[in-house]
Amino acid sequence: PREVQARLAPFLRGLQQPTLAVTHKGVIQAIHALATGWRMIGKPPHKLRDGAAHLFDVTGGQPEIVRLNIPLEAS
Repeated sequence: PREVQARLAPFLRGLQQPTLAVTHKGVIQAIHALATGWRMIGKPPHKLRDGAAHLFDVTGGQPEIVRLNIPLEAS
């Protein structure tokens, strides 16, 4: 997981405008861990649901949670 974070670092630092990234859960968990300080040991601080979007604000390469588990299904 920390290797994923290391590979993500240049991408996150390079974000200069709103960006949509479609990716698998491992990448989302790595960004979630960076945003929360979770060391990826034990239970995560939030449950990340499948079939949902997760919104992060990234400043200077550091993600911050805006909103998690945004439903993607039509209401």
